[in-house]
Amino acid sequence: MVTELVLVGTHTDRLPGIPEKETALCPITRRAELGQWFTPEWAAVELVERYFGDLNGSDYVIEPSCGFGAFLKAIPNHVPAIGVEIDPALAVVAENNTGRHIIVGDFRNVQLPCVPTAIVGNPPYDVRLIEGFLRRAAIVLPDNGRCGFLLPAYAMQTHRRIWRWHQTWSMVAEIVPRRLFPRLSLPLVFVQFKKEKVRTLVGFALYREAVEFENLGKAAKLILTYGHPRKGIWRALVEATLERLGGKATLQDIYTAIEPRRPTANAWWREKVRQVLQLHFARIS
Repeated sequence: MVTELVLVGTHTDRLPGIPEKETALCPITRRAELGQWFTPEWAAVELVERYFGDLNGSDYVIEPSCGFGAFLKAIPNHVPAIGVEIDPALAVVAENNTGRHIIVGDFRNVQLPCVPTAIVGNPPYDVRLIEGFLRRAAIVLPDNGRCGFLLPAYAMQTHRRIWRWHQTWSMVAEIVPRRLFPRLSLPLVFVQFKKEKVRTLVGFALYREAVEFENLGKAAKLILTYGHPRKGIWRALVEATLERLGGKATLQDIYTAIEPRRPTANAWWREKVRQVLQLHFARIS
């Protein structure tokens, strides 16, 4: 059986910093199984400059699953930074390649010697691992700490997953060329996560609305799917509730009927119901 070698930004038969006898360390087949796609150094430099150009000496940066340390190498020399790599042989290469300290271990549970202010990298393309990286990042980063990950777009397509992440993070996503990796067929995005109390979503159209729609009762879903095209989710919900209550009801009765099936856990949902009633329904008492 012929084994191909990992190609890191070039078409050579050698991996940077690895002796020839050890070039079988990261065959393509093994890399695919692990979801590993090592970032070309030029791309890491551009991404760091674009999204982390304001790093300074008071920051502390971690590159998890650092591979050859492309992102770590792109961090300015005056900014403290370390890498984490689960493969001991790759950790040696990354340390030689970057001049930075590399911790051998799994970022999801390895002991860290610092409190990072930023985490940046290209995690393995496995949703469970990505979830684990984000959970650890949320634990170790302080308020307003941030991380940036190069991710496969399919990880961002499940609206409930994104909405769950959004309970911890502000998120901004931008698409990047999949041809960063010649053999990769997956579309890619670079996502910035920021640990904020007031959170925003940029680049994620209809995610909140899709979650709210799924939380609606059957009658409201039918109205939105097949009914009047100008009705929004809250108007459809209030209308379906009034119909179920016989066409008229007190405000408190409407609240009581909507509460167990409301489309959002937002504490201000009653104000939204009241606003919809004032705009679209007649007060009779």
